Amino acid sequence: MKQTGDSDKAERRLVGEIALAWWRATISDQEKARDRGARAQLKRCSDPTEVFFCPAFHKLLYSLHAEGWHNRDTAAVIAGVLAHVKENNGGARFAAQMAAGKDGNEKTAVVSELRFRRLLKCKTRADLYLPVIRVVRLMGGQADVADLAKSIWNWEHKDCFVQRDWACDYYEHAPEKKT
Repeated sequence: MKQTGDSDKAERRLVGEIALAWWRATISDQEKARDRGARAQLKRCSDPTEVFFCPAFHKLLYSLHAEGWHNRDTAAVIAGVLAHVKENNGGARFAAQMAAGKDGNEKTAVVSELRFRRLLKCKTRADLYLPVIRVVRLMGGQADVADLAKSIWNWEHKDCFVQRDWACDYYEHAPEKKT
């Protein structure tokens, strides 16, 4: 049975909220020191399969399962990517943050248009793993944790249009090019 748009949005937000709560409680050191070993172990994972061997990932998986979200592979991608986020910057959506001015320079986006287009061509969530980690690093480890997690969760979902939304957010905030 297909869900309505409003309930679908509420569920997507819920995944982001669960991931944000997990990030804060498990691997973030923004507010106070957390388990740095767990974060380091997740950061060393070169692909989502390696994430399965990290106990911190299973805390996220349990939290998602408790709320009715059952996709282990996607949860692994989210955990591995979020381990690279140093600071939750919830002021703007993730794609808009990619387009923000680099080092205060309003003429250059943090993520180049070419890199952004390559990112949009990723077909699966697993394909997103390394490119999104690179983007998070380019952004200095700052990202909207909830929006990023929600986007990864819905990447392959036909009714969510994550790539379209990212394109709109990116180009709306991208520095204008002189022709």
